[in-house]
Amino acid sequence: DQVQAGSTELASKMYDLYKAAIWDLDRKMAPLIEELITNDTLVIVTADHGNWFRQTRGLDERRLHVPLLVFTPGTLGQKLSHTVNIRQLPATTMEILEQDNPFQGEPLLSVEKDQLSITEYIHKPGRGHVQPTGVEDTSDIEYDIAAIKGGSRLDYEESEYKEIRGSNREIKELRKIIEELQGREISLGSKQSIDYNKATKQQLKDLGYLE
Repeated sequence: DQVQAGSTELASKMYDLYKAAIWDLDRKMAPLIEELITNDTLVIVTADHGNWFRQTRGLDERRLHVPLLVFTPGTLGQKLSHTVNIRQLPATTMEILEQDNPFQGEPLLSVEKDQLSITEYIHKPGRGHVQPTGVEDTSDIEYDIAAIKGGSRLDYEESEYKEIRGSNREIKELRKIIEELQGREISLGSKQSIDYNKATKQQLKDLGYLE
């Protein structure tokens, strides 16, 4: 609550602690991942985009591109130059397991062209993200979207389309996708929809997600 109220000093300390926690997690996870890879185990490492913590802009470029690592037995290392999305992981897993794929999306190991990536930011103006428990008053909810495909990007923010980059054809394609998403009803739930235990609720309060 103090951070959201504008306490810069506390926010800075929390941010330092946040980065230290990430460093400590990496230090402890690296040996485990190395052991799993050595034993021919499929390992998928994803990351949260950190859209809220000390943000300067809800759809900031730095927060939309996050690490995604897949270690598969018997596969040489490669780096994809195309845009991809974590929604492709189910299809990727089924391909690695050599099972029929009931999921949408092209497996990461078969990607030969840029994939569509969507980031959504649902919030109340001046009051940050929508709480995980939902809100009862949805009258002033803003629904911002960033659509990215390859080198093209189009944002819908503050009820306006904001072209970041791309050709006319690509921007037109992304705008059609955003319009379809904007046309859907947003389901925000109610404040009674999630029942947290005492420890989880306290953790969410400490992180500033619950009042």
